[in-house]
Amino acid sequence: MSFLMIVLAVIFTGCSGASEQKVESEQKSEAVTGENVSSVDYAFDKDSFAFSFTAYGAKDKSYVITGITFKDYTVDSPDNKLEGTTLEVKLGSVDSSFDKNNGKGGDWSDIILPTRDENIVKGFVDNLAEKETATAKVVGVDDTKIDLEVTLNGVTKVVEMPYTVTDGVLTAKGSTDVVEYNASDAFEEFANICSAAFHYGKSWSDIELIFSVNVQ
Repeated sequence: MSFLMIVLAVIFTGCSGASEQKVESEQKSEAVTGENVSSVDYAFDKDSFAFSFTAYGAKDKSYVITGITFKDYTVDSPDNKLEGTTLEVKLGSVDSSFDKNNGKGGDWSDIILPTRDENIVKGFVDNLAEKETATAKVVGVDDTKIDLEVTLNGVTKVVEMPYTVTDGVLTAKGSTDVVEYNASDAFEEFANICSAAFHYGKSWSDIELIFSVNVQ
């Protein structure tokens, strides 16, 4: 498994007026894929919870590594509701083995994949001031997006994650930039290790967080 992760789509509307209300209604219908579910009432199946993040390499950002997660994590939801749910991951347990894509139309060998995880830990995680854990908490849910409060390296930011619900499965996605968590030096160390050897000239600091869960 790997780093946190989690899921969704944002709608910006004007102030008022019949035409604007019509557009807003149509946008919400598309975002929630036909399900009119109150955000307060989302209950979920904890065992179905899955999370990951996507990272990027290459100067044109064409090298995409999906499904990065963490092997050691805990999910806590005392009321079995999506809002208020927390996730804690052990940063040293990062697992990038899901996606073997090497960015050149082939796959990395199974020998290389542990090295990729080691580079993330030694290059990035070990150079953070607070290197043990990262946390995420769902602090808001509305009809179109989830607000995810992410804490990494002692810095907390709220990530907007637009989502869809299809056949009872909620999937949310949102982007954040790791350097904004007081981690520019750590990311530079990571990039020094990986950019030339593995990332075809450039490592990108923005990542996409993804999570999915069965909801009611």
